[in-house]
Amino acid sequence: MSDVWKWLQAQDEESIIAWANKGLLRRGQKTLAASPPQLHLEADRASAQIDGFTQQLNGAGFNHLTCTCPTPGPCHHLCALLLALKSAAPKQ
Repeated sequence: MSDVWKWLQAQDEESIIAWANKGLLRRGQKTLAASPPQLHLEADRASAQIDGFTQQLNGAGFNHLTCTCPTPGPCHHLCALLLALKSAAPKQ
């Protein structure tokens, strides 16, 4: 299992809130519930399209997350991506 997937497994709602905030996490949860994205998974990266924007995780850590939406920094799209990836992550 790659470092990316190990890192994802270690994340929980509290760590996502600490990185983003509770409101963005809630919006991410609602977005994910309304329209689950198709995930593109690789050994050390993942991507998806949510609300017409592209999200990518290109390494272990919040600093390796990107989204093409106009929001600088954390956004609800990235929160949704993290939640979706956590449920799709390979189990040890």
